[in-house]
Amino acid sequence: MTDKDFTAMVCSKILHDLAGPIGAVMNGTELLKEISNPGNEEIIELLKDSSDQLTALLQVFRVSFGALSSGGDEVEAGMIQEHLETYTNFKGVRMTWQPEQAMIKKDIAKMLVNGVFLLTEIARKKGQLQISSTNAGGAETFSIAAFGQGITAPEELKAIFNGAIKPKITTRNIPAFIIIGLAADKKMTVTLLETPNGVVLQGQSQPA
Repeated sequence: MTDKDFTAMVCSKILHDLAGPIGAVMNGTELLKEISNPGNEEIIELLKDSSDQLTALLQVFRVSFGALSSGGDEVEAGMIQEHLETYTNFKGVRMTWQPEQAMIKKDIAKMLVNGVFLLTEIARKKGQLQISSTNAGGAETFSIAAFGQGITAPEELKAIFNGAIKPKITTRNIPAFIIIGLAADKKMTVTLLETPNGVVLQGQSQPA
C-alpha cells in the first residue's frame, strides 16, 4: 500500500466515524420538530442548517480525501455533481456542470472536487463556477472556471501550479498538492490560467 492509499484509508475511517454523530444530530432535530414549542423553532433551524452543512462536507470530503474503495475505478458523475452543488450552495457560489459521461474516473472526481475547493474560495460571494469534464478516446479532460468581477488567483496558488517554486504545504493549499499528485500519477497536465473574466483550472491527459 502506498503512502497516498494509506492516507486515504485513514481519512475514510475518520469520515465514517463522524457520520454517526452527525446523523444523530439530524435525528434529534427531527424529534424537536414534533415537540410543540414555539421557542424551539430557532434552535431547530440552527441545528438543521449546521447538520446539513456537515453532511455536505462529509460527502465531498469522502470523494476528495477518502479511499473510494468500492465500485471499481469509476463513480457516478451525477452523484459528484449533486455533492458539489450542495457544497457550493452553502459557500454562496453558483455552480454549473454538465458532465458528458454518466460515469467518471475516481481520480478525476478527486481532482474536480479539490479544484472546486480552491476556486470556490476564490469566487466566494462574488462569482460563479463553470465545470466540464470529458473522456473521449481515452483522453480525459476537465475544466473548472471561476468567473466574476475582480476574481484573480492568489500568487501562492499560481506558484504551485506553474512549478516555479515549491511553497510550503498548508491546510489552505493542500487541495492543490493533491491535484498535482493525482495528475502526475495519470500523466496529466494541469494548468491554472488567469483570463479577463476570471480563473480557469484545467487538466488534460493523452489518449490511452
